[in-house]
Amino acid sequence: MMRRWGFIILVFVWSNATAPSPSQANQRPELAAIVAASIDQHIIPSYKTLQSASEKLNANIAAWCEDGGGGAESPARATVEDSFRKSVSAWGGVAFLRFGPARKDSRQQHLAFFPDPRGVASRQLSAALKRKDPALLEPGALSQQSAAIQGLPALEVLLFPKGPETKSGLDDYGCGLAMAISANVARLSHELTEEWTSPDGWRTRMVETGPDNPVYKSDAEAAGELVKALLTGLQIVRDLGFEAMLQAEQRGRTRAGLAFERSGVARDFMLASIRSCGALAQTLRLGDFVAGDSKVGWISGWIGNAFRSLASDAEEMPMPGSARPTLGNTEGPNRVRRGKFYANGLRQIIGRQIAPTAGLTLGFNELDGD
Repeated sequence: MMRRWGFIILVFVWSNATAPSPSQANQRPELAAIVAASIDQHIIPSYKTLQSASEKLNANIAAWCEDGGGGAESPARATVEDSFRKSVSAWGGVAFLRFGPARKDSRQQHLAFFPDPRGVASRQLSAALKRKDPALLEPGALSQQSAAIQGLPALEVLLFPKGPETKSGLDDYGCGLAMAISANVARLSHELTEEWTSPDGWRTRMVETGPDNPVYKSDAEAAGELVKALLTGLQIVRDLGFEAMLQAEQRGRTRAGLAFERSGVARDFMLASIRSCGALAQTLRLGDFVAGDSKVGWISGWIGNAFRSLASDAEEMPMPGSARPTLGNTEGPNRVRRGKFYANGLRQIIGRQIAPTAGLTLGFNELDGD
């Protein structure tokens, strides 16, 4: 009840905030500089991390398969699992950037077909393993198939067919399919990095705005795109993370349907998403837009504290498991509820207070209609 009233008070403060004073307006950071810094310091390095991680994953799967594709007893299998975890974390750092190169040709869905409540990836992979069609293993063939069997969740199904406890090996065809999927993930990751960094790529479009730019006519439009992506990330954390955990607890389920829960690296993905959102918020300098307003200046410090609390709750809360209740004692549910509270509070403050103050108009959210 205290948290609920606390949130109502926050909304009251935001809704009654006055327009920024002239002195505050003079202190605002330049949008063009913010966009460039966010891209150069966070977005492009994050995509490069994904590219590097996915290339190592592909190489390690090939080495594992050359070693026989053995199960839990295989040292090469352990290397593959570590590479998979790092690739999932790297994906979590960019999964919410659902615009530009990620949106082109539905790359975002091809890299990670999720949520998948009907188990489409599992069904299609099972069918492929039964058919053992050699044509599917030819270079580039997988990219013409369903998105459900192209990305990291599909690879997760192959490596962990029944959950994190199952670490069975793969036969020759299964190995071939795993190598094809990981090669596809590496290819997509490379394409994303290239399209951000090429001379006429997405970075150039976002930093060189104007009437001749086919996408962004102003710096405000480019900055607004990044803020929308941040809000998308917070929505993913709230709805597909903390809220999914609460729903599982209320329904007595031992599984919450989190991203990469099957492989036991759901926490890695969630933490990477939270930390990446926090880093993007920092490079966007969101707090600077309200720092000079005596009525809402507290927001600047609150944003950093909220992201730290989100990361702490995600790091410490019990994760779903097949052998125990979803959340356990009262501390677990409290952390999950607090995480949801802060994720929602950040979305409200950034979307309703900071964006208008910065002169940004936020329209379509990439999760709308999902």
